[in-house]
Amino acid sequence: MQKSLFPWYAAVALAVGVLLVAVNVDVVWSTSVDLAHHYALVFRLSENWHFVPDDPTLGEMNVYPRGSHIAAALAGMAFGSPFMGLHVVALGSMALLWMSCLAILYAAPRRTGPLSALVLALLVVLNFGGFRLHGAEISQNYHYAQLVAQALVFVALAAAIRLEGRVHRFGIYLFLLGALLVVMPVHLLPALELLGVLAGLLLLDLVVAPGGTRARLRGVPVAVAVLAAGIAIVVLHPTFATMRAISSHNGGASLGPLGPVWSVGLVSVIVLASVVPLLRAWHRDRATHAMYKYLALYGAAIAGLCLLQMLLRHFNLGSDYAVKKYAYGLATFLFLRLAVWLGGVAARRVEAKPALARLAGARAFQVGVFGLALAATVLGATRMRHELDTVEVVGVERQLLALRTGPFVAAPAGKHNLVLDTGMPPVVDYMFSLTVAHTPRSVGEPAFIVGSDLGLLAQYALLVSAHGHSRFPAAAQCTKAQSESLLVLDAACVAATAGQPGAAVPAAAAP
Repeated sequence: MQKSLFPWYAAVALAVGVLLVAVNVDVVWSTSVDLAHHYALVFRLSENWHFVPDDPTLGEMNVYPRGSHIAAALAGMAFGSPFMGLHVVALGSMALLWMSCLAILYAAPRRTGPLSALVLALLVVLNFGGFRLHGAEISQNYHYAQLVAQALVFVALAAAIRLEGRVHRFGIYLFLLGALLVVMPVHLLPALELLGVLAGLLLLDLVVAPGGTRARLRGVPVAVAVLAAGIAIVVLHPTFATMRAISSHNGGASLGPLGPVWSVGLVSVIVLASVVPLLRAWHRDRATHAMYKYLALYGAAIAGLCLLQMLLRHFNLGSDYAVKKYAYGLATFLFLRLAVWLGGVAARRVEAKPALARLAGARAFQVGVFGLALAATVLGATRMRHELDTVEVVGVERQLLALRTGPFVAAPAGKHNLVLDTGMPPVVDYMFSLTVAHTPRSVGEPAFIVGSDLGLLAQYALLVSAHGHSRFPAAAQCTKAQSESLLVLDAACVAATAGQPGAAVPAAAAP
């Protein structure tokens, strides 16, 4: 990326990032249970910035890395809604990730960068419904923290490429160690990728160090010290033990064509093979091909880690779920790799024709192509199934918060409050039960996630439903308070009106 054009690229990237958020601010692509769990952590942070030990509404989120959730809680304060804060940070991370991908491609030599960016945009747009690229972490599944951390890793890679040749290699090592410190409180997997990039960089620098064998040997202690520092940052951080424990559970992960575990392993092998030509191209001209080196290091790191995870799984030290979470990065690398190859082919043809070469080298063309590619990439990456309207969820959230200051008080000992029948998917009822109603997971999960009935009315104090959606015929008679669209019902009244105080609550009708 030409230095003189950097302000223009930055302005275009910011504009398109704002456009991405604006276009998709009312669209949520997931109703996964993970949406409720991530929201619960953001909500608790925005509520009082500290937690009750072993909060029964949070489960494993009591110990989950909180870096991305702190950002969402702060954004939620600005927007007046924890849910909106979570959503905006997720969208912003998606935009930042693809901005960084294009910044990486634009660092390719000569005219390969702009043409590669166009190819990548086309591939992303055509891929709709195919391989699960970065950004799809919050579609169907809701791997929010992983997406935020992955965006930070790609920002670090793009920055390291720009630092190459401008600062001493020790400066780049220190920069990557600092980036590790930032990523670790967010999510372990992308931090491991970054550690792999650092390890590969140290090895390459030793291999190509000038001065012969003695000079390389002199560099070994420094490389060992830097790598040891990186490993210590990862292994000694509380995130390491927490995420290892969580990844051992075999959760769900929808990956499209990369669904079977063996297919993820096959893609890893393909990625490793495609790294070799990149390293050869870098070795031929290290001064101008730094982008090839860092892209190759990222591909080798994520493929190697995925194969290692598969090996651990073979010895019952991991899970299918842990392997599948590498699929986003593997697929994205292959798309970047294909874009670099096709962009290079196109660049050689363009340079053979003087008129096209002058056009491709013009500043206006390069900035315009960057804007077009960025818009197509970030907007194309969001063509996913619309599951929720953000404005409706935020509307219910604000009504519940208003009710909580009045009649929707904490449940007495031995009883629970519950939010249900809001007219939206069950995950919305579940996440508001966890957060606003303080319903323990042990009560909420069977009711909304497992799909069983709600148990006996005797265990509830207050029930909150939406007008016209409540399953209780006595809703009007048992209303203690109401807002624009919600009713606060007395559970004992509902049971007494039904004439069966200990009867089971009927199952909900589909919204």
